Amino acid sequence: MIIHLLSGGELLMKKLWIAVSAFFIILCPSLEGNAFAKERQADELVLALTKEPRLGFDPTVGLDGAGNGFIYSTLLSLNEKMEITYDLAEEYQVSEDKLKWEFKIRDDARFTDGHKVTAHDVANSFQLAKSRGEIKSLEGLKRVQVIDDYTVQFLFERPLSSFVYSVASIGILSSESYGKGNEREPVGSGPYQLVKWNKGEEAVFVRNDGYYGHQPFFRRIKVLFVSEDEAYAMAKEGRADLVQSTGVYAGDKVAGMETLVLDRAGNRGLSLVTIPAGASLNGAVAGNDVTADPAIRQAIQAGVDREKIVEKVLNGYGQASLSAASGLPWSQSAKAGENKDMAEELLRIGGWADSDNDGILEKKGIKAIFPIAFPFDDSIYKAMALELKEQLADMGIQITIQESTWPEMKRSIQAGASLMKSESYNPFDIYYLYHSTNRGIGFGNPSLYGSEMVDAAIEKALLSGDYADWKKAEELALEDVPIVWLVTVPQVYFVKKELHIGNTIAPSSYPLSVLNGAQNWRLE
Repeated sequence: MIIHLLSGGELLMKKLWIAVSAFFIILCPSLEGNAFAKERQADELVLALTKEPRLGFDPTVGLDGAGNGFIYSTLLSLNEKMEITYDLAEEYQVSEDKLKWEFKIRDDARFTDGHKVTAHDVANSFQLAKSRGEIKSLEGLKRVQVIDDYTVQFLFERPLSSFVYSVASIGILSSESYGKGNEREPVGSGPYQLVKWNKGEEAVFVRNDGYYGHQPFFRRIKVLFVSEDEAYAMAKEGRADLVQSTGVYAGDKVAGMETLVLDRAGNRGLSLVTIPAGASLNGAVAGNDVTADPAIRQAIQAGVDREKIVEKVLNGYGQASLSAASGLPWSQSAKAGENKDMAEELLRIGGWADSDNDGILEKKGIKAIFPIAFPFDDSIYKAMALELKEQLADMGIQITIQESTWPEMKRSIQAGASLMKSESYNPFDIYYLYHSTNRGIGFGNPSLYGSEMVDAAIEKALLSGDYADWKKAEELALEDVPIVWLVTVPQVYFVKKELHIGNTIAPSSYPLSVLNGAQNWRLE
């Protein structure tokens, strides 16, 4: 995790408007900031976050849920160095072939409903998660067996060394209390308990005094779900202790607060379909004759100016990226750089030329035109698409921009190009993004890429678990450029100077991930 302490910076017009608004609010006698300072207790926190868990607080629904490591215990956890540490589990063993994993859990953990946490709860949690199919890293899980009340065994159809990271991200449910409504009234054994959730407004958590681990300093944490502009105004007015923001505001100096810019696992890229048009997948057309040409993909990889994207889209806060895992131990070590001369040469050798002088390259009667799809609700994607459109036009490549709903995205990604992200703290993402068996499955392998050599390299990594093998697998895949990785988008927070949040693992953009490790927060 990289932490930058920032100050200064110039406001954009948007920020100026908010600052002026905040100034007039300060003049108003009913300003909530004064009440906040007077009424808040020393062991209470108020957070202003811009993302809310779409599907509530159920750990079996995947990344759209929330609460792992906070409301829910996990078998293992990750520290700030990305090292595996123990949580609910006290020890574990794995067979040499990576087909059998056995965990022994502690006997002093209890759920907030009073029941003891047992191996039956662990088994039930993973079986539910597997049956729902949203957590892709559980693919290949064949069976979960309870050996005794505090020993559980996982059996796999194929080697899965990355399972050690999966168990660090899947919360354990109470078998006694789980049922309809769990996403709103979760029962876990983590350091905090959800006591109130008004969707679209706020969530309130209180300390779990029966927690088996380190007792949190803060008794109560109130999370307000607000827009980016509202969050910034709250920081300026002093109405929150921790405020989620973006690079747009990262350079601003906010009185009484420090700015944390956390760089890790927020990688965004451009997926390019690698098969020609005419195919059909999942009942929809698949393939694109332009992106299927290796010369197009290699030229974009060489010619795109990633630093310019960082400056124009991320306001200078971010990093150029060449990997799905930038900032993680299994990422590529190569540095990104722009080479437009190489891009032009690749296109020329590949047979692309502007023979009619209209500014667009063509080859055998096919114009270098293709669509780029991205989710309509993500402003960073939109800004990236506009910047890419400008940069690629200079190379003789024209793109059409498609803002899509999520159901539309599933169809769009297999017909051209799409903007995407990888934010998992799990090398399984390499398998999910590049292995041929994942073509057309959910959002896996969006470029429809297939290579026997890459598949074999990924399978070797799944068996060994060695970082070097994961790096090699992605290196081989990226030689064919199924995805052009572009930038790492940081997480930006304004934090009260007296609030110490320590060196916990950097949060991702997924809802409430910043709360992982909140049991170690304190006032100084």
